[in-house]
Amino acid sequence: MTPEAMTAAHKLDPERGDGPVSAAVIAPVFLAVIFLAVQAGLWGHARTVASAAAQVGALSARGVQASTSADTAARAYLAQTSGGLSDVTVTATRGDQVSVTVTGTAPTLVPGVRLTVDVTSSVPLDRLTTAGTP
Repeated sequence: MTPEAMTAAHKLDPERGDGPVSAAVIAPVFLAVIFLAVQAGLWGHARTVASAAAQVGALSARGVQASTSADTAARAYLAQTSGGLSDVTVTATRGDQVSVTVTGTAPTLVPGVRLTVDVTSSVPLDRLTTAGTP
């Protein structure tokens, strides 16, 4: 094609060749949005698993004569579900309430990024009363 013919073709369609350039600009943005959505899903799942483990631990130790400690029950739940959490720590306190805190690291798609999950669940202790007392 001669330069004159190329100039004439360009005058007829001034946006000729625009498609690949637009795709090269839009594709990384589109992929970044997809990665962010997947990462948000991974973090949400890890948070849900940590929350469920904290609730299981707190509920298992709320009885007056509970046979299982709260942190043991939470760790057992995490071992069964595995949920993707790493570097998990479970702490439990017992006073007027049983409180269980589960902390861990959610899986990530980007190396070097650390997304932590920290969930606490508290329930009141069961208490024995005699008939006629509140």
